[in-house]
Amino acid sequence: MSDFERIFTINVTSMVCALVVVVALMIAVSNRTSTRKRLLLFRAMMFHTIAISARLASWFLVRRPGSLVHVLIVGSVTAADAFSILTCLGVMVYIYTDTLERSFDDLGINRIIVSLWVLNGLNMVLALTNPWTHVYNYIDQANIYQVGKVYWLRNLLFLVQGILMVPVVIGLQKRNGASMTRRLLACGSIAIISTLCELIRPGLSLLFPAVSLMLVLLVVSVQARMEGELAKARAEAAESRLRLLSGQINRHFVFNSLTAIKALVAEDPALAEQTIQDFSDYLRSHLDVMADSRLVPFTDELERVRHYVALEMADCTVPLEVRYELKTTDFQVPPLTVQPLVENAIRHGIQTREEGGTVVVSTKEYEDKIEVRVSDDGRGFSSATARQDERRRVGIANVRERIEKQCGGMLTVQSDASGTVALMTIPKDQDLELSHS
Repeated sequence: MSDFERIFTINVTSMVCALVVVVALMIAVSNRTSTRKRLLLFRAMMFHTIAISARLASWFLVRRPGSLVHVLIVGSVTAADAFSILTCLGVMVYIYTDTLERSFDDLGINRIIVSLWVLNGLNMVLALTNPWTHVYNYIDQANIYQVGKVYWLRNLLFLVQGILMVPVVIGLQKRNGASMTRRLLACGSIAIISTLCELIRPGLSLLFPAVSLMLVLLVVSVQARMEGELAKARAEAAESRLRLLSGQINRHFVFNSLTAIKALVAEDPALAEQTIQDFSDYLRSHLDVMADSRLVPFTDELERVRHYVALEMADCTVPLEVRYELKTTDFQVPPLTVQPLVENAIRHGIQTREEGGTVVVSTKEYEDKIEVRVSDDGRGFSSATARQDERRRVGIANVRERIEKQCGGMLTVQSDASGTVALMTIPKDQDLELSHS
């Protein structure tokens, strides 16, 4: 096999592989939601596809006779060089897009970026004028590819850009993040190695597969960044929803409590004073939860339950007893989870019976979990009115969502004619992990 045939085989194989990779990337990117970052990469991939196709066409046409073939080869080589530079520009815009939109304090990095634009502009001018100047290469009368006067200059310009890319990427690491910076540095290393190989062995076209590999890394980077931003947005949305739920669970209770206090002022001033204190403590703890929805000690939630029960007893028209059977209190729970369960038990369980009833709040510790149980001997879901049943289920759904999102726990509810049992399960490892966050 001659030297030309060997180089031809290597170049064609590498460029076909590079073309397959970039086309697959274009398909993958086009099927996702369009963003500015993705559009920049998509344009760079499109330029790269044209460059590879043009260079492949020139390789298959070389050494074929004819003036028309000569024109096609020259046009293909020129197009390949021009679109390779456009690909490089697209990648640069992608990497430095934040810097182009916003002022950057590092004057040295700004100067490097300006130098990179100048180098790309010079490279583009030389590539477009090459058919007449023969600076990079030329096609002789036998339609054979020949190196130009300073053939090495094209790869040297790409090499300098790859080297200058390193300090810029390092300077932008606070903005891009550690993982993105590593990928961009890998892209710079790939560009440097490929251009060095082409300088050492003229005729090889390793830049095309190298650029395809760079585009793969950049697509992975933009996807990772977008997934991170999406996860952050989801977390913020979940936090906002939890705060909203905190404000919605007991809003109607305020009005009932004020009505009860008003009635007690004339009938029993001492009890009215105590009820006002309970109401004040309840509101303060409720507002604290709305300001900070992290896990709270169970004792804090229990105190909120006691204030709530005291207020309910002040306004309750049926006999009501609340017992506490606590085996453990040294753990944390999502705020406003136990109290709504007690509220459901009293309002939709005990107060539906003329003879009243009992609510039991109990806790029990196991090796891997802690259980909080709220049970009542009311009539259960089956005997509730449609409106009561709907309100009760909404309250339970809110509590269940808070437990699942904030500590990875679960809530199960069983109800029949003899009463209702709400069982809240909190994993110990999850509880400990979140309590120290």
